[in-house]
Amino acid sequence: MTIVSRLELDHPVLGTAGGSGLHASIEAIYIKLGNNMADRFFYVKDLNAAASADCDHNYNTAIGNLRIDIYSWNESTGELTFLTESTTPKRSEIAVIAKVGDTLKQITVTNNSSAQVDLGIVTLHDPIEINELIDVDTTGVTNGQVLTYETSTLTWKPATKATYSDATKTVAGLMGIGNQEFSGDKDFFGIISIKDAFKVNRKEITSAYTVDSGTQKDNYLVCKHTAALAIALISAATAGIGRQIIIKDMSASGAFVYNITLTPNGSDTIEGTNSYILMFDKISITLISDGVSNWEVN
Repeated sequence: MTIVSRLELDHPVLGTAGGSGLHASIEAIYIKLGNNMADRFFYVKDLNAAASADCDHNYNTAIGNLRIDIYSWNESTGELTFLTESTTPKRSEIAVIAKVGDTLKQITVTNNSSAQVDLGIVTLHDPIEINELIDVDTTGVTNGQVLTYETSTLTWKPATKATYSDATKTVAGLMGIGNQEFSGDKDFFGIISIKDAFKVNRKEITSAYTVDSGTQKDNYLVCKHTAALAIALISAATAGIGRQIIIKDMSASGAFVYNITLTPNGSDTIEGTNSYILMFDKISITLISDGVSNWEVN
């Protein structure tokens, strides 16, 4: 097994008698240059199955601060192939750990595949950016799409685009151009312009009734009673500031004959009083909550 790196100069002249001093001088220069580079390259030749090799990166930092790229090296063609889970050997078959006893300056590479391999190993110190496109799969990329890292293939791939359907009353989604129902309270800031018709929740009542006791919040109550009618309000605090409720007399005999009595909740008031009576035929009033304890009559 041969390791060629920044620490080993594999040249026969530098190893012959009389060349050792030159070898040492050049090696010292080579190491100083290498220590100031942001990456290291190692060529590990003839690494047998289950065998290990130590590579001296000399960054003086934990292995977690390094990016380590592994390549298979075809010696006959000089071609480097970035290892993934689809290559031979697989990337997961080449283990890399900090060397025991020198965890800040060396790594140990172990061949866990079943065959001898030639490897090219690149270590980069504290890499933030994607330096090359060797580990990026750009298949099917569209404008504005982001990349996500896939650990199974050790590559960056286009993120799967989320797909959304139009929202329904019970399922979140997009606002489409068709008819839709939405749930939950929504706050909008700024001017809301309605270019077409505006609808309210209209409910007919014929006997004593408590506001919001149905499946939907009440907006427009139409009174078609045949006897005196009592309507109990929810608390102004629960209703929230600005909540409106419209009450309209549409009874056959009229509110003059059969009064409509509005009762606030608990210690709440209506216009400062503890009850409010509608006694004019076909009368219509709008109640507006102050969000605290009072309903104002418009």
